[in-house]
Amino acid sequence: MCNWSLSLGMLQKQIQLLTLFLIVSTCVQGQETEPVFAFNNPFYEDCQLVDLQTHLYIKSNGIKYLRKTAKTGNETDRVTEYFYNERADLDSVIDVCGPIQKKLSIYKYDSLFRLTMKIDSFISKSGWDSVYRKNWTYKPSGEILHIQEGWSYFDQPGFKRFKFMPQIVYDTMIGDMTRYEMIGPLLDVYGNALHDENPNYWWLREGELVLKGTDSLYTSSEFTDIGEEFELRQFLYRGDSATLMRISRYDVLMQIKACKVFYENEWVLLEDHRYNNVTGSELMKTIYNPVTGIKSTTTFLRDRSNGRIEKELSPITVDSENGKSPRVYVTEVTYFYSK
Repeated sequence: MCNWSLSLGMLQKQIQLLTLFLIVSTCVQGQETEPVFAFNNPFYEDCQLVDLQTHLYIKSNGIKYLRKTAKTGNETDRVTEYFYNERADLDSVIDVCGPIQKKLSIYKYDSLFRLTMKIDSFISKSGWDSVYRKNWTYKPSGEILHIQEGWSYFDQPGFKRFKFMPQIVYDTMIGDMTRYEMIGPLLDVYGNALHDENPNYWWLREGELVLKGTDSLYTSSEFTDIGEEFELRQFLYRGDSATLMRISRYDVLMQIKACKVFYENEWVLLEDHRYNNVTGSELMKTIYNPVTGIKSTTTFLRDRSNGRIEKELSPITVDSENGKSPRVYVTEVTYFYSK
C-alpha cells in the first residue's frame, strides 16, 4: 500500500543512516502534544536502497537493473524499478503504486562520484503534483559547503506554483565540530529569506552528525563500542534538562539489530532484526509504530549461493478498536535482477 502525500507536508523527508522518527507524545510538564524525538541526517542520502548482502551481489555481478513487485493476495500493489550504474550506485528509480500514483527519482554525481543532486517527481491521476530537488555543494577540501532543497508544488485546478528553498549552509568551526545553519524556507514577498530568531543548527564531528536543533530544543547522539556490538543513544535537550529518547544497537557490520524509544512514559520497541550468525545476512525484521498501532514482520528469503534477496514476506498486523480482533494483511515482494 502506498501513501504519498503530495502536499507541502512533504518538506520533512525521511533520510536513512540516522532514521527520522517523528514520535508525537505528551509533554509531562506542559501536557501538550509535541514532537519528542526527531533526528534526521540531511548530509547522507542512501544511493543503493538494498541491504548489504544484496548490494554486494549487485556490485560483484554487474547488475544494472532490479525490479521489486509487491502483491497482496492476487493484486499487484506496487512495482519499483532500480537502475544502477557501474559503481552499483543508483542512477534512477521508478516507483509505481497502483494505477494512478508514480514517483521518479534521478541521482546525479560529480567526477569524484559524490552525490550532487537528487530529483523526485510525483504524479497522480490529475497530473504532475510536485517536484522535489536537493543539491549538495562541496568545498575543495571535500566537506559539504551547503545543501539546498527545492519544492515545486502544483495546485492542480489553477496550476499555481509554490517554491520552498531551505538551505543548510556552512556556518563556523567550534572546537572539533563543524556547524551548519538552516536558512529558510520562510520567504518574504520579494523572495528573500526571513530572519529566524531561533535558527536550526547541525553539528558534525569528523563528518558524523552529532547535534541538531535550536538553542532551546535540540537532539544529540552518542555512539559507543560495547564489544561485539555498537550502541547509539540519542537524547532530547530542553534548556538544561536532558532526556534519553532512543537506544539503538548495531552489529559489527553496522547493521541495526534493535531500537527502542521512550514514548508516553515507557520504552517501546520499534525495530527488531535477526541475522544469520555465519553470513551476517538479515533473516527477519519487525517494525512497530506506536502512534498508529501498526506492526509488521518481514521475512527475507535469500539465494544461498550468493546471499541476494529473492523474496520478502510481510504479514502486517493492525490493532483494532472496541475489542475487535486485529486485522492481518500479507504482502509478498519478489525480486528480479538483470544485467
